[in-house]
Amino acid sequence: MDTKLKKYKNIKSNKVLINILVIIILLVSSLGVVKSYKNIDNTKIDENCLNKKEVATYFTRNYYNLYWNMKKNTEGIHNPSELFLNEKDIDIYLKDIDLTVKKDDVKNDFNRAFFEHEDGFDSNEIIKYNVYNKLNKKTYANEDKDLKYIREYDLDKKNNNKINELKQKYLLFATVDFNNNGEATIKSLHGADKNNYQELENYNNTINSEITSDNYFNKYSDDYMKYSLSPIKDTVITIGITKNDAKTVFKNIYTYEYSDYLSNIISGSKIDSYRQIVGYSVSIMIIFAILGLILPNSIRNNILGMDKITKIPIEILFIIASIILSFFIAFNPVIFVNSTIEDILKYELLNVLPITNGISEIIIVIINLLYWMLLFAMLFMLGIYIRNMLFSKEDRKTIFRSSIIVKLIKWMKKQIKAFLNWINKLDLKDGREKLILSCLAINFILIVICSIMWGFGIILAVIYTIVLYKLIKKKTAKVFDDYDKLEKITKDIADGDFKEISDEDLGIFNPIKENLQNIKVGFSNAVNEEVKSQKMKTELITNVSHDLKTPLTSIITYVDLLKKEDITEEERKKYLETIEKKSNRLKFLIEDLFEVSKATSGNITMNPMKVDVVSLIKQTIVELEDKLNASHLKIKTDFPSEKVILELDNMRTFRIFSNLISNISKYSMPYTRVYISVKKEEETTEIEFKNISAEELNCNVENLTERFVRGDKSRNTEGSGLGLAIVKSFTELQGGKINISSDGDLFKVNLTFKNK
Repeated sequence: MDTKLKKYKNIKSNKVLINILVIIILLVSSLGVVKSYKNIDNTKIDENCLNKKEVATYFTRNYYNLYWNMKKNTEGIHNPSELFLNEKDIDIYLKDIDLTVKKDDVKNDFNRAFFEHEDGFDSNEIIKYNVYNKLNKKTYANEDKDLKYIREYDLDKKNNNKINELKQKYLLFATVDFNNNGEATIKSLHGADKNNYQELENYNNTINSEITSDNYFNKYSDDYMKYSLSPIKDTVITIGITKNDAKTVFKNIYTYEYSDYLSNIISGSKIDSYRQIVGYSVSIMIIFAILGLILPNSIRNNILGMDKITKIPIEILFIIASIILSFFIAFNPVIFVNSTIEDILKYELLNVLPITNGISEIIIVIINLLYWMLLFAMLFMLGIYIRNMLFSKEDRKTIFRSSIIVKLIKWMKKQIKAFLNWINKLDLKDGREKLILSCLAINFILIVICSIMWGFGIILAVIYTIVLYKLIKKKTAKVFDDYDKLEKITKDIADGDFKEISDEDLGIFNPIKENLQNIKVGFSNAVNEEVKSQKMKTELITNVSHDLKTPLTSIITYVDLLKKEDITEEERKKYLETIEKKSNRLKFLIEDLFEVSKATSGNITMNPMKVDVVSLIKQTIVELEDKLNASHLKIKTDFPSEKVILELDNMRTFRIFSNLISNISKYSMPYTRVYISVKKEEETTEIEFKNISAEELNCNVENLTERFVRGDKSRNTEGSGLGLAIVKSFTELQGGKINISSDGDLFKVNLTFKNK
């Protein structure tokens, strides 16, 4: 017990140490990620970041939208088709189209397509714009002061403090002048090379000067309808991005809704820093997942409660994992890190909790550590779980056994099997089954008829209901009448009246009536058994008294004789031998009684082991050879050539064979043969003892296994009457069976044991 307790404590101690080590590794890994946040803090905006052809393309894509909004606000134009389509273009579009299409249809389709393709930044406060109408001198802008000055001033002039101030303020500005022919010229450009922004002047030769429609005309053609936009005329467009606005985009790249395209360009260096952290954290996650896959079996399930997690249904684990995954999608590492660096988490904590600035910083560090530890732990546990499913047969069985879907499938298979079994056993010759199925079939047909007959079906349903009510009422009355008769029978039995039960038909209660008849017979048998039991108890007491009293009386008598002074030494020795003999008999009798009492009550421990029953029988014969020779008996054996090995208690089995052979030596007719055979079948081994009885068997041989029951009714032979009782108890305790029978004077005992 102490060894097991010590072993248990060692296992528990090792489990705690392993978990502490894993938590330390998770904590150190998380500290490494949190420490790498400094790389993002140290990144700075590149003031030459907008000097790219892609940025020029981005601005060009918005020309027509700005031009349209300027015309709408300064000249009152209502539809884009008035500005970008002319009659000649419309005639070209209609050339190959069905003549039922009108010009207004083309204009409406163009307007719809233009608004669908509209991709402007006129509502974006980060991009400053100023669109000037040279015809009416009006402006459409979200920044009028600075961009107006830039539009009107010639940058080639030197030593202008205002322009120098604007160059310091703006990361980029550009002014493009469109003449009355639609030709564009870059008047001013700061923050980019003109060669990279050449597309600003070639805007009308790009894909941005076309829009595509697949709506109205798809009924006439499988092709898309492409509309070419008329050039921008008599307009000056000035665009600018201040350094402060660019820094705002840079700072809030993952938390503020700006153009992804422009944000990626402005914040390229910061994005690279984020990518480094993501790459670093992903590498750690992969390492933890691989570690979970390669851990040895001895410690794998002792980590982070994996032994209990494995037993949770996989469906529930999937739901929990989905919830956690949703959390990490909503608060992905980039957003989480950005919220930490930009003090968004800090402000939220200060608004919610009454804490100081210093305490909030400590809490934020703890939150970040827990965030990464949870993420790494999930990948680590996922690796262990996958390892359990793929490589551990026992864990895989546990996982599948706990699965709700597997349990549901098993339940469904069981129900289907039960249904098929019911179908197989369905006896259409049985009146009840036939009646039920017939009623259901008729009911189904009538319901179908009522359903398909609409209004008349309602009348038919009423008639059907009335008829059904009459039939049910009649059947119910019969059932209640039969029930009353059955209740009277049960009341008579309860009152002790066991007269013959009537053969009257009770319908569905006939099986219960038959059971009551069986109860009557069974009760009578039980009374007979009780009488028999009481009689055997009386005989038991009588036999015990006799078998204990006889040797005890002899002992007392010879003790009294020893007290006499006039006895000779030879007589004294004779009396002492008799006392010793009777004492030993009394001792053996008490030991047998104690042994059979323990066996009967089950208060005995069996020690099964591999026993060669043939060898054990031979050993028993050798040990009892003197008794057999004294009775002039000859043993004939029939044993298999090979060993017969059974799982038995060696000591108790020897006692079984010893008692049987001892009984044979006592009660067999002298000068006869005794037959002992062992026969091994496929599943059982049968051991048989046969002998010729010296006295006539004037009792029921089946009762010989009862305590103190002997074939010698006069009880003159030595014996406790417990030998066969012990044989029976020890045989049954080892899963065997004993059968005693006689054929005239031939007495047989059969022992049967299972081979496995």
